[in-house]
Amino acid sequence: MQQKDQQFQDLFSEFPTSTKEEWVAQVVKDLKGADWTEALVWNANDGLQIQPFFRKEDYPLSFANSSQFLPGWEIRQEFYVSDVDSTNLKIKKALTGGLQSVCLYLPNELTKSQVELLFDDVYIEMITIHWSGEGAEASFRACLEIGADRGLAKDSLMGSFWNENFPALHAEFGKDYPCIDFLTASIDHKLISTLNPIEQIALLCAIGLENYEKMDSADPNGIMFYTEIGKSYFSEIAKCRSLRQVWGNIVEAMGIGAKPEKIAM
Repeated sequence: MQQKDQQFQDLFSEFPTSTKEEWVAQVVKDLKGADWTEALVWNANDGLQIQPFFRKEDYPLSFANSSQFLPGWEIRQEFYVSDVDSTNLKIKKALTGGLQSVCLYLPNELTKSQVELLFDDVYIEMITIHWSGEGAEASFRACLEIGADRGLAKDSLMGSFWNENFPALHAEFGKDYPCIDFLTASIDHKLISTLNPIEQIALLCAIGLENYEKMDSADPNGIMFYTEIGKSYFSEIAKCRSLRQVWGNIVEAMGIGAKPEKIAM
């Protein structure tokens, strides 16, 4: 392996290093004098300019190499739980198609027996479950009881909880259930559609900080951000990476934790 690495290094050493100015000059030459910014620069709908190439020196801020972490993307689907039997069938059908995470909106509280029906033939320790809605707290508590009845380890249950009572729930369950995030930040669906990516980042961080200050002994890097991804993928990828950087700067500047190498979204 070391010999192959040395061969690659020797190969690249035979090519001179080119500056950005030299690359631009070559592009202009190939375009025969045409304005390369009009021909090759993509102006996204949100005002972000996507250049035809980028170089490391264009971005002095350091980002952690994401390749050193396990992939953190999950296939998630939202379910409005009005009927537990029909929702159970929908969840199981989605799981057979590759679903990994369910987001449950519960307008009403479910009893333990109803939650059992909701997750009938579903391995709750194998999926991530996100809880929201007015009936989330009682249903969430019932699910924890079901997990205990099934003999599941507490650290095998994964997910997040969004409800006004999250500080009390974090104090009650946070230590015993380390893979459930009680510190979350989200923006209303109707409001987020009116905001550009920069405004979304600013508001998410403000909400995250406000929620963090409501909790005792919470890890600021254990936050779960909820955001929406649009069709302008380059802009959305930039938004996700920028959110991590901005939140890390806030955490570091306030002295409440180390700058995170990754965040959950």
